[in-house]
Amino acid sequence: MSTKLEPEIFDLTIGGRDYTVEFDREGLKEADSMGVATKDGMGLYDRTALILYAGLKKNHPFVTIKTAAKILDSAIDEGYTLDDFSEIVDEFTKWYKALFIVSGEKKKKIISRRIAGVQKK
Repeated sequence: MSTKLEPEIFDLTIGGRDYTVEFDREGLKEADSMGVATKDGMGLYDRTALILYAGLKKNHPFVTIKTAAKILDSAIDEGYTLDDFSEIVDEFTKWYKALFIVSGEKKKKIISRRIAGVQKK
């Protein structure tokens, strides 16, 4: 039995501007291509900025990674800590796993020709 994930949407006001953080497949794919899950040398700040970037993409399509880092800097200047972004990081992780890692109910299976040929004999 599969359970449908309900997206969580975060509304932030930082530096006098309103931002909406919501994850979608395109943002997750882009963050993955930038090494968010695999780059060992990436620090907590850089990973949080990249996750923030991925979440901003859906509702702020012209945001850049540099802008997301500036938003994070402004948030820290306003008294936020990286830990305050942990719910956003958790939401990113939940969706990342759901889309790319956790299989749940498999709809399709990749079958090797070699293995398929052996089974037919």
